[in-house]
Amino acid sequence: MAPDVNVVGPPPRERRFVLGVDLGQTIDPTAIAVVERVLPPPIGFYFDDEGREIEAPSAERPKYHATWLERLALGTSYVAVVAAVRSMLARPPLLGHTELVIDRTGVGRAVYDLFVEAGLDPIGITITSGDNEHREADRSGWRVSKLALVSRLQALLHAGELKIAKSLPEAPALAAELQDFRATISESGNASFGARSGKHDDLVLALACATWWAARNEGNQVTIKYGLFA
Repeated sequence: MAPDVNVVGPPPRERRFVLGVDLGQTIDPTAIAVVERVLPPPIGFYFDDEGREIEAPSAERPKYHATWLERLALGTSYVAVVAAVRSMLARPPLLGHTELVIDRTGVGRAVYDLFVEAGLDPIGITITSGDNEHREADRSGWRVSKLALVSRLQALLHAGELKIAKSLPEAPALAAELQDFRATISESGNASFGARSGKHDDLVLALACATWWAARNEGNQVTIKYGLFA
């Protein structure tokens, strides 16, 4: 009988998720979106100086899968929102593999601090006008224009690099929000972005926050277009 042989290959890839939260206010529900960053298969392997097997990365770009979309009930307290997010992050496959990104634009630092106090290590985003992004002076988060957020989301959709399963219960609502998302030009020539009057864009913003963080440094920003869902 041949002896048992242990074949040691490269370690399994660690899955990486980003959970984006657009915190609701009086007339808007809190929205949650989970995005998984999926790397292309490596083109091969090599050994480093210490004999460790290292992946030779592919030149292909990563893909992104929206694995969950959810809107919490209107009026859900921020304490309950924190509890819901903490419960999601405590279960596989998110457990230990997920970064949390929160849009804290309208609710301020106090609500963001509830997530900090819960030990969830959130990344805070304040959505601004203009077209740039930069780190907050106190290093607690980022200031990111809505143009930068949504252009990255739509760049990934245009390129077919972001997949949204039609089986997700909130996928039709997301599609409707994307169709309603428009630019408004003021008399002074400044552009603002959002849903038409009386419509919501909470799922769009939750997904945009998640994809913005997941796809940072991928060089996939483009000029924004409107009314697209792929």
